[in-house]
Amino acid sequence: MAGKAWPAMLAVALVFGMAAAGCRSEDPALNGTWATEWGMETRFDNGSFEVLVNGDPYVRGTYTARDGAIAMTITHLHEDGQWLDRAMIRAMYGSAELLDDTFATAVDSMLDAMFLPQMGTYSVTNETLTLTIDGETEVLARR
Repeated sequence: MAGKAWPAMLAVALVFGMAAAGCRSEDPALNGTWATEWGMETRFDNGSFEVLVNGDPYVRGTYTARDGAIAMTITHLHEDGQWLDRAMIRAMYGSAELLDDTFATAVDSMLDAMFLPQMGTYSVTNETLTLTIDGETEVLARR
């Protein structure tokens, strides 16, 4: 009897897994390339984003977006032809043991502000994305 229960349990697990996979946290309406009039371009791709300024890579990271709410987290900054994560940037300033406590605290605060999730809202209407993050609103056009 116990041996016959596993197919039913497997079927339940598969149905649950398929249902969970269908509950996406990224709005597919965001996917694609969006640009401002002043040269900023943002590429959204199923939970990942990259920002270019005047064609040059600037930052990239991850996002979740659903029902008009968005959370964007920068994971890398582009500098001198390479992508740097938080730890790499922190290492550029030296170890905490070698730094003055005040300076080390300031560096860590700056990095925290840069790499913590940024919360906001968005709306997509036709070919226009209105994105508000930390009170700053940008209007972008689909490319």
